[in-house]
Amino acid sequence: MPTIIYPFGTPTEITFPAAALGTASGRIVPFNNAAPIIITSGTVSITASATVGNRIITVQFVDTVTSKTVARVASSVTQTAGTTGFYTMGAGLTPSGSLGVLSTILLPIPFALTLPAFSQIQIFDSANIDVADTSVGTIFAGYLA
Repeated sequence: MPTIIYPFGTPTEITFPAAALGTASGRIVPFNNAAPIIITSGTVSITASATVGNRIITVQFVDTVTSKTVARVASSVTQTAGTTGFYTMGAGLTPSGSLGVLSTILLPIPFALTLPAFSQIQIFDSANIDVADTSVGTIFAGYLA
């Protein structure tokens, strides 16, 4: 039987259930990683409330030990009230997308985005229209330990 080598560490899936963005600083989801991880891709769905206003969704990956942002990407598409945007993150993607029946927005992240232990993802609306907007998602990563 051949040996399987994972170039980005032991594969793992980090999911977070639907919840409100909650505050002006957005929704913070800890990865609870005791070892460094490499983020390979991810999906986040944002459902905007009926509160009128245009949202610009931003995703950032934060090193909680130093409180430094390791990577940050903002949508090139404005999300309006009452819509759901499906944000796909991955290396090599060109920022693009549209809101409509199939609302897919592409967010480029650095190739082999490496995060230290105890990192987190932060998802927020930079316009801070409504903290009741909800998010749900899955991040695909590899543990390096």
